[in-house]
Amino acid sequence: MISILMPIYNGIDFIHESVPSIINQTFGDWELIIGINGHPPFSNVYMVAKQYELQNSKIRVLDLTDIKGKSNALNVMVQYCNYDYVALLDVDDIWLPNKLMQQIYYL
Repeated sequence: MISILMPIYNGIDFIHESVPSIINQTFGDWELIIGINGHPPFSNVYMVAKQYELQNSKIRVLDLTDIKGKSNALNVMVQYCNYDYVALLDVDDIWLPNKLMQQIYYL
């Protein structure tokens, strides 16, 4: 029901906190799309993010090698959304476990 978009250029060191905060949401009907932009194909940043995709089928990682800038990355990523509602997550953000549950209540 909710597509979560997380573009990454810098800050890959924070991914080990941000992605688990999504996995641990009390509302479970989500997908996480991670877009790696501005890095060479199959960069270390991409490979780190890809480990989460391999561990959880609700996570997809896109290698946006030719995309420059966060807004351009988001414009591409939104085309991959399976749901009508979209949430944005920066790689250095951590969500409380009930964030999506509380927001979906108001939708």
